[in-house]
Amino acid sequence: MKRLAMIMFLAFTSVAFLTGPALAEMGMGKVTPVTTDVGIQLFGSLKTFPHFVSNMDFNDDDTGFDWLLDESGIIDNDEITVRNEIRLGMKGGGENWKFMTILESDFSFDQGNADRGSRAGEVPDLGMRGEDFGVEKLEFSYDFSSHGLPATLETGWNTTWADLETGGLFYGDDHPYISLFGSMDDIKWELLGLIIKDAAITDGNGDDQDWQAYIAKATLPAGPLKVAPFYGYSDNQAREANVHYFGIEAYGKMGNLMPKAEFVYALGDK
Repeated sequence: MKRLAMIMFLAFTSVAFLTGPALAEMGMGKVTPVTTDVGIQLFGSLKTFPHFVSNMDFNDDDTGFDWLLDESGIIDNDEITVRNEIRLGMKGGGENWKFMTILESDFSFDQGNADRGSRAGEVPDLGMRGEDFGVEKLEFSYDFSSHGLPATLETGWNTTWADLETGGLFYGDDHPYISLFGSMDDIKWELLGLIIKDAAITDGNGDDQDWQAYIAKATLPAGPLKVAPFYGYSDNQAREANVHYFGIEAYGKMGNLMPKAEFVYALGDK
């Protein structure tokens, strides 16, 4: 048995020695696509937020409201927790297309769950969800410029907005979306469709609870400023609200000043 183990060890060492330079040139530790027409990058981040909550309702009596609602759940009164946000992402693309996806796990560590996940047969799941990752961001786009159409089609689940440059009076959030955008000379344009609520999936109440929004926007140069008129239509069937939005924003840089202005007018039925 010892002789067999020694032979296997020597064989493995020989293979590693002979193939080491070749593996190094192949890029060990890197994600290499099958074809050279595709480039892929991996990235990630870790954010840690220590929390301590005490007397949140400014009442010394036990009112039941001494807690804080965080993205990772409820943080109770006089509890020390460490909230963690871990993201693992991948992006890449080819000649006309690109993609991006980010997986996220959001959880809090405390003394009761720091090393006690949902391992069957050992201990019950005490709330440590660090082993669970879900899709936080997703994006795929295709550029039709090489086909004679100066426009890009994009879809996914990512942060999108209509007027975030000047504060976001109208819309800025992350929902499933589909967008078509491009530019003509110095004028940029965008058509955006949003699925804010799909009740047929989330609630099981049928299509009468859906909520979609549609946005058209153009950005034009005006000296040192950019002027962007936009139109939006919100079809909120859950609230029986059909609203039209007419807006304009202006922003840019004038010397040491960075002026920003926005006006939005809404009308419709509620």
